[in-house]
Amino acid sequence: MSEQRLTNLSYLEELGMGDDDLLIEMVEMFLENTPVSIDQMRNHCDASNWKKLAAEAHKLKPNLSYVGLDNARDLVVDIEKTAKNDPDPSVLHDRLDRLNGICREAYKELEQQLEELKK
Repeated sequence: MSEQRLTNLSYLEELGMGDDDLLIEMVEMFLENTPVSIDQMRNHCDASNWKKLAAEAHKLKPNLSYVGLDNARDLVVDIEKTAKNDPDPSVLHDRLDRLNGICREAYKELEQQLEELKK
């Protein structure tokens, strides 16, 4: 039985047209910037700054799409919508926790893929 991956780099592979260096650079940027973005979202939520939370969520969406994290992207869409329309701190904290969990698993996958690309 094959293991199901959370991530899918086919979009970045197509974009890079076989340039592994570009693929490596994009994945490294994702690994560097995404945890910071999630932390900022959590801080905005803690401060009840819904406008900044929604803006940070909006900014994160394409990055998740680039690495094929569609379930995380859908969660971020929900976070953005909730922050804009009906901010409920407990709902938003729950969604941020789920997002963080998905991304932590994805980071592991992406780090392994980076190792393979750098060989």
